[in-house]
Amino acid sequence: MIRNLRASLTKYGIIELLSMLQNNQVENYLNGSFTPGRVIDEPQFRALLGIGADRQLPSYWTEIRNYPNEMGQFCLVAVIFMHIDTINLFKSAGSQEFGCGIIRSDMLDRKGFTNLRGIIEKFLELRPGAVSFDAVPYNFLKILASGEVGLLVKKLIINTLNKIGWNEHPLTNEEFYRSFLEQCEFYEFNKIFNITTEQFRIWVEGQGIISGTEECNTSFRSNWESEEVKFDPHIVVSLAAKPFLIITGSSGTGKTYGIRKLAAELNPSTSLEFNMTFIAVEAGWKDGRHLIGHRNPFGVDGEIYQPTPLVNMLLKANFSAFRHIPFFVLFDEMNLSHVEMYFAKFLALMETARHRGLHSQPLLTDADLDLLLKYYKNSHEYTTYILEAKSNGGLFIPPNVFFVGTVNIDETTYMFSPKVLDRAFVIEKNTSLPSTLKNMTTNGFVKSSRSTLNTFLLGDEFNGFRQNLDGQEGFEKINMNEESIVIPTAVFVFLDSVYSILRAFPFGYRVVIECAEYVLKARQLHEVTNQSIPWLVDQNSLFDELLLQKVLPKVHGNRKQIGTTLNEIKNICVQDTQVLFPKTLSKVLVMEHNLLTVGYCGFVC
Repeated sequence: MIRNLRASLTKYGIIELLSMLQNNQVENYLNGSFTPGRVIDEPQFRALLGIGADRQLPSYWTEIRNYPNEMGQFCLVAVIFMHIDTINLFKSAGSQEFGCGIIRSDMLDRKGFTNLRGIIEKFLELRPGAVSFDAVPYNFLKILASGEVGLLVKKLIINTLNKIGWNEHPLTNEEFYRSFLEQCEFYEFNKIFNITTEQFRIWVEGQGIISGTEECNTSFRSNWESEEVKFDPHIVVSLAAKPFLIITGSSGTGKTYGIRKLAAELNPSTSLEFNMTFIAVEAGWKDGRHLIGHRNPFGVDGEIYQPTPLVNMLLKANFSAFRHIPFFVLFDEMNLSHVEMYFAKFLALMETARHRGLHSQPLLTDADLDLLLKYYKNSHEYTTYILEAKSNGGLFIPPNVFFVGTVNIDETTYMFSPKVLDRAFVIEKNTSLPSTLKNMTTNGFVKSSRSTLNTFLLGDEFNGFRQNLDGQEGFEKINMNEESIVIPTAVFVFLDSVYSILRAFPFGYRVVIECAEYVLKARQLHEVTNQSIPWLVDQNSLFDELLLQKVLPKVHGNRKQIGTTLNEIKNICVQDTQVLFPKTLSKVLVMEHNLLTVGYCGFVC
């Protein structure tokens, strides 16, 4: 009878046996030529390895050595079938995800949980932070993907059933009057692996039942890093210099489409929305709960943390296995509410994250994550993400997350404050002749390999190539806030000339540093795209972009306030009848026209 499976689960003895297996020492122990470092509990030894009275090691232990990546999960299966309590425990521990489960401390006594937690950590070789004091997520994705290992699991289960008399008196014992598959279905062994009975049947008959073995059951497209990707270099350079971008322009100019297309091009997953969260901003948002959720005291199990789609995406982006993937947050109609109110925490944390040498502040604290863990107690995927975030000290805004807001200006929207504009790059999407629609699929885009673009996008705040620029001609290395910063010398000269005419709209060191980062990122993109985009290293073109994206958006007011300022900016754009900065000049002329006709103007109005 299956309830007779009651071998000891003492943690250290089982781990010692696992070490003997991995080091091919079991056979030597059986023939007396090896003495382990600690006393082996013989009943536990026989139960784990399925050794009978003949003291012969079952063949599946020799065969599983051919699958080193799957051996840990296979060993866990052997542990489970040592005891009726672990069989029942894992049958009830399945999560919402295929092949996954979560062992929680409330499922068994504290000592039993501690022992089992140590066994799972050892057998599955979990990364630091993958378990907590109260929860251990696990999965069987690797062995489920292998039909060959499925056949070995079948041998293990048959051996276990044989030990309790399944093959001795099948006609006289009602419990065993079944075939192997019928017996497994009767005991609901499929629930141990969180799969259906039909999936279990296919698997133990030699066919893998999932494609891929990615962590958290995420399926990636093959060779996605080497595929070609189209991207707008203006958008990419701006995002690389500062991961917060505002795109303004008339409705229907492709503001939302362009970002969604870029996110899709850089998405490695078969899930279309894996790396992008679309947020339709609503009028009346006064705080950040629409973005980062809130504590809810009325959960089924008491107080929980109520998450949002953005929090869910940030949990993935913080996960170490996904740190090389770019994630995008797209705010549609971002200025339908006051950005300074609902986005305030993000504005602050994005800045503190750039203070190198100082501790970053988390978006969600360890206490918040504990409550979020209660909300996701039945989700293996999010439990895994949350536990790793807890091990890191909280949920942060990582450097592989990019925030983009699209903007329309009408009577229903709000203007941006200098606080917001100072922390973002601003790109304007202008309308074109209707006939240009036929060229829209290629106009303004260039091709690059995905792996090259990833290197460009996901460098740790460009530290790698910053070092490569040290000492090169045309760059200065300064010390600021106990850190070395490389700034192109020409940027100093240019911004000094601009600063002298923006007396009513002064800008601080943040703007200087971000302008320097823009120039450096442009140079790197020029290199990784094989010098196919000339404007990336043309000084006037770069300064034109800086004026348009970082300086001019701050200018707003009536004729008395900005009339002289706009005229002086025009003088910078045109010198000796030569137009140095045509894009900025064009925008200034539009602003001057608005100023003359309505008496007031700004960059986005």
